[in-house]
Amino acid sequence: MVASSALPAAATFQLDTVLADAVVLNWSDLMPGLTSGPIHIEYHVGSRGAVEFVKVWAAPTRGQWDLVCEHFLLGSTASRSGLRFANGYKSEGLERMLGSIMQQQEEMFLVRTSPAADRMIQVPPPTAEDTLAASGRMEAFSDRLAS
Repeated sequence: MVASSALPAAATFQLDTVLADAVVLNWSDLMPGLTSGPIHIEYHVGSRGAVEFVKVWAAPTRGQWDLVCEHFLLGSTASRSGLRFANGYKSEGLERMLGSIMQQQEEMFLVRTSPAADRMIQVPPPTAEDTLAASGRMEAFSDRLAS
């Protein structure tokens, strides 16, 4: 008999889902006091299949998009690597989560975007159920990191 782990296999972590979960879990930092207005997550997959950058955009006012932060992992531009917040946004939780996701992307995530392509994810204001589900998935991701 083969024992199975309660944690998802590495291949079951979807990058889109975990990125959205990081935003959901830090919604109050990004959209304090606001229950409407989506957040967009944009990322670019390089020619080798790895995510080179992630940008998070918020719409606190209809029709107005503010850059929240950008995280770059580009070997040729080390001066731009890492996370930078913009426009007065700050979230220690999002900073920590995006850093872990970007560093572990090749080992732990399925990226369902072709190389040399861009992807956009829209995250609506989360419900209590969305937050609970995101918390469970992020806990599974954290447990996998710790093992």
